[in-house]
Amino acid sequence: MMLNFEIVTPPAFLASVPVKHPTDVQATYALTNWAGWAATGNIGNYFLAEGYWNEVSVGSSCAGSDELTWAGLGGLASSVLAQDGTAMNVPGLAQHQAWSEVLPDQGNVVAINIYGAAGYGFVAMTEHFSGYYEFYVYSYANGTSSVTYTYTSHYTGDSADFVIERGSHNGGLVPLSNFFYLNYKDAWVNGTSSGHGVGNYQNQNINMFSSDYSHLLANTGSLSNNTTFTVSYNNCQ
Repeated sequence: MMLNFEIVTPPAFLASVPVKHPTDVQATYALTNWAGWAATGNIGNYFLAEGYWNEVSVGSSCAGSDELTWAGLGGLASSVLAQDGTAMNVPGLAQHQAWSEVLPDQGNVVAINIYGAAGYGFVAMTEHFSGYYEFYVYSYANGTSSVTYTYTSHYTGDSADFVIERGSHNGGLVPLSNFFYLNYKDAWVNGTSSGHGVGNYQNQNINMFSSDYSHLLANTGSLSNNTTFTVSYNNCQ
C-alpha cells in the first residue's frame, strides 16, 4: 500500500510583501494587500517586531476571502520578509491558527499548532538573530505558546511591520474577509517596554486599497500611546 502513497502538495498560499499599483507614487501608505503601521527609515537595524492584538471575528464577505494578522520584519523596501501571526479562511490552516513565513525562502505559510479565539488576546513576535529567525506566539484564549525557528541568510531589517493582510493564492490577491475591526493593542519595535512603540520610531500608517485603487478595503486609525491602533474593514475587493 505504501508503494502507492503520494503526498499531495497544498496550493501555494503566501502572506506576501506589499503589492503596489504601477502608478502609485505613495506606495509606503497606500498598498493593495496590507493595512496597519510600520517602523521605517532605519534599514538594517530592525531586529524585533512583537504584536499584541485581540483576535478578530469574521462575518459574511466575498467568496474566497481571507485575512491574516501578523507582526514581522522587512518587506516595505525589499522582497525579504519574515512574519508570524494568525489567519482566518486560509487554505491549510484552521480558523485563528498561528503560522509563520520567511520570504523568499518559503512558498507557503508554515502552520504552528497554536490557536487563538475571537475577542481574546494574541501575541506574535518575529526576532532576527545571526543566521536565523525566532518566531514566538502566545494565545490568551487557552494559555498556550510556541517557539519555532527558521534558518536563513535572508535579512534586511528595513522595517518592523504590524499588519492585517489579504493573502495571495495561486499568484493573485484574494478578497479581504469582513473582519469588522482589528484592535491592535501593542506594536513593539526592538524591545517591549516604554520607548519601543512603533510611534517612537520613524513610522508610516498603511491603508489597503483594491488593485485598481478604486475602493478602500481597510482603513488604519491613528496611534495611541505610540503603540495602539485600530484597523477598520471597508470593502472586500
